[in-house]
Amino acid sequence: MSEYKKLGKYYRSDCYGDVYEMPHFEVDDVNIKNYLDQHGYVYIKDVLPISQVQQARELLLQTLTDDFDLIDTSNCKDINDAYHKKVGISLSGYQSYTHHPSILELIEGTTLCQFMSNKIYHDDKIATYHNKWVRVLSHGQYTDEHSDYYRFYTDGIETKQLYTCWIPLGSYLPDFGGLCICDASHHLVDRDIICDDDSSSSYTEMKMKRELPLNFHKQSNQMIWLTSKKYEMGDMVIFNIKTIHSGMKNMKKQLRLSIDVRFQRQHNLTM
Repeated sequence: MSEYKKLGKYYRSDCYGDVYEMPHFEVDDVNIKNYLDQHGYVYIKDVLPISQVQQARELLLQTLTDDFDLIDTSNCKDINDAYHKKVGISLSGYQSYTHHPSILELIEGTTLCQFMSNKIYHDDKIATYHNKWVRVLSHGQYTDEHSDYYRFYTDGIETKQLYTCWIPLGSYLPDFGGLCICDASHHLVDRDIICDDDSSSSYTEMKMKRELPLNFHKQSNQMIWLTSKKYEMGDMVIFNIKTIHSGMKNMKKQLRLSIDVRFQRQHNLTM
């Protein structure tokens, strides 16, 4: 998949592969835990109700049209085929969308929450952050390599059981700029954390501004990057908060839409 490679701020390996699609007969808490522990992610197809994902997509497109004047619908009958007029944006925290009842039905509803509770947290009570992360990538846009751990790091708070659930709001080939996972990269962050022995407030502030392990530039040429040949509505990728990932460059004229939800055990919720 080297033809889809984008160059970010950091040197990146030419090694690409396909994310492993876990078959439904393997989707139990033991297999998921083992795969997450080893690879830092799990990709499962056809989990979420497509009708709910489609509704979330249509509402997002309408929001981008009505509230942000971002979509040009003048020359097409279907908003799904429309081109964008401006660069993509993040609607994270835009609650008129993220907390619309039809969106909450998808991201905090029975299907997803039961899956996370039963398969990831072994029937423990779970919670999500009030903030939701909505990504809108237009032509030429991408997201640099990063680990979310450093953004969520709070001194003294356990974050190892924090997981992100990435939901594509459309069907996307790699040239649409889909999610790209750095396989087993959460172990790099683990080693980075072990090496940290400075707990001063200034160091903590610096660490929270970081996005990659200190040794990533030395290891990056050995890492394998994984993406799907086609993400589809109803799919989801769950990954460790420490897993390094990126958004590949969108080479299409249409927008690539997705939403992230972060889960952890209820008693660990930090915000």
